[in-house]
Amino acid sequence: MAIGDLLDFIAIVLAIIAFLSDKIRKFVFLKFDKYELISFGAIFIFIHFLIFYSFWRELLLFPKCFEIKWGPLPSTYAYVLTLATVIYVARKIFYGHFPKKNWKKVIAFYEQLIEKKEYVDLVQFVEEYHLDDLKKYLKLNAKRPSYAFDKIEKEVEEYEKAIDNRSYVYGSEVFNRVITNKNFIRQAVNYRPTLFVNLIKRLKNQRNSREEFVVFVIEQIFRAKNEMFFEELKNLYEEGGKCGYQINKRERPLLYSLTKNLNSIVVNRAWKGPFNVAFEELHKHENINGSDMLNPNYAEEIDEDHLLEFSTFAAVRFMDVIVQKSICTSFGDDMWMAYFRLTIRRICRLLEEDEIEKLEIGSVENTILYHIAGEIFHVIKRWKELCLSKKSTTLNRVYELYFECIYEMSISERVSIELIADLAKGMFNSYIEAYGYDNEIDEESIVKKHMSKPSTLFDSVEKYENADTRFKQVMSNLIESVDTFNMDDIKTSRYNGVISIKDGWN
Repeated sequence: MAIGDLLDFIAIVLAIIAFLSDKIRKFVFLKFDKYELISFGAIFIFIHFLIFYSFWRELLLFPKCFEIKWGPLPSTYAYVLTLATVIYVARKIFYGHFPKKNWKKVIAFYEQLIEKKEYVDLVQFVEEYHLDDLKKYLKLNAKRPSYAFDKIEKEVEEYEKAIDNRSYVYGSEVFNRVITNKNFIRQAVNYRPTLFVNLIKRLKNQRNSREEFVVFVIEQIFRAKNEMFFEELKNLYEEGGKCGYQINKRERPLLYSLTKNLNSIVVNRAWKGPFNVAFEELHKHENINGSDMLNPNYAEEIDEDHLLEFSTFAAVRFMDVIVQKSICTSFGDDMWMAYFRLTIRRICRLLEEDEIEKLEIGSVENTILYHIAGEIFHVIKRWKELCLSKKSTTLNRVYELYFECIYEMSISERVSIELIADLAKGMFNSYIEAYGYDNEIDEESIVKKHMSKPSTLFDSVEKYENADTRFKQVMSNLIESVDTFNMDDIKTSRYNGVISIKDGWN
């Protein structure tokens, strides 16, 4: 390697550095700690020494004893050393990790990118260089010992040793100062939702739960109407079966990751995200595009694409997915079902506050609001059938929710008795027809219990006396609509059972 070659090499390196943006230059230098940079300086000087070796030799500054007989020339050593250094630098830049000692500078660099709103580059940096760090951090954090109760010193020592390594430090700092940054989430979640969803599924116990983060991420997915996520919510009924929705990982990666482990949904109360957006939408009774939920001028058949433009409908669909998963896996937690009742309550409150004319059959079937309410009752019916198929004890809660929703609609006098009965008849008729009948589950007792007292509000409180009366009228309407012709013993028994409850009200 001659001096001319070295000068050419230096010129190329300087040209590359000059061509790089300031952001990339900072990123490159952060890949090396100060000891590596000092070593590069020393190597650079030593390469010069090798190239000018004959000059130093003539000055007798370096005796011949340092030479190897029949060995390579000093210029050859210079070439090999230069090549090795280039390979090391390239490998460190493209495949290496950030040094542990540089973590403060790296995080400061990422925070600068957030301030400059360079979210796309930041997402790429995180996915390329910190995804494994984040996974290891969340996994280890879920196993951290409880110092207040655990007395096993070895477990504590192993944990403290594990959190002292480079991967944990970067995973912790990137997650807590970058990933959970709300400005970053708002902009990045729509660009790369898979990054956030794959982290959420790892927050699956109380020790590493991040409710605020999870709720905010899913909320932003719904606010932005993320095209990828909303596309996955389409045509879900085609994925149904006796075991509920069969979510394909390749076709619906976001839904698959979110529902793979329901623990992450439960401990982080993930359902709050979509329904926060849904309740805001119901308050305004229009979506972000200004489409009115009470506009009756839609076509008779509102397609699924149009319905999914409304976050409330999408929230109902998302809830359907996680509840079906819960039923099929015997998860045993059904607290999220209450959000359907709250949605019905918000719909009725919307009608009261806006002083909208009474909703009658024939006037609202083509409104988005009617389709959302109809979807809720339709979804509850599917849950009931799935519970019977899986012999799930969740059936009791499903029926309780069904009658609670009817009662909530009965509270509002702006919704006609006939309209409520029209929405509720699918599930009621399914019960009378004994669809999905299973003699191992006493469905009749469950229905009698909740129909007799569908809500804690179903009592003598004067405020709700009118709602009680309207609820009874709805049920009477449903009973009268039953076709009693040619019923078998099971259907007759069920029909007589609801008749006896009705007679008990009089």
